[in-house]
Amino acid sequence: MSKEKSSQKILDAIAGELGFGDFDEMVEADALTDLWDCGAGLCTHCLTSRDCVEPDATRYLCDACGAHAVSGFEFLIIAHA
Repeated sequence: MSKEKSSQKILDAIAGELGFGDFDEMVEADALTDLWDCGAGLCTHCLTSRDCVEPDATRYLCDACGAHAVSGFEFLIIAHA
């Protein structure tokens, strides 16, 4: 099993952190603009969110699992959409 989650799981996890059921629902609600100012990121290993992450961050340390797999929400959407 891969250490990193699939692109769809990552996008859905971001949407879930923002209160949506999945990424498609978030796009339909035109909520991507809400994302740019939130300053959050997501661990691609355990799908735990983390605050105070720069939009283009990659490989930040995850406090939950210890992996260097936290990236900014914006970076993840560009990389996985």
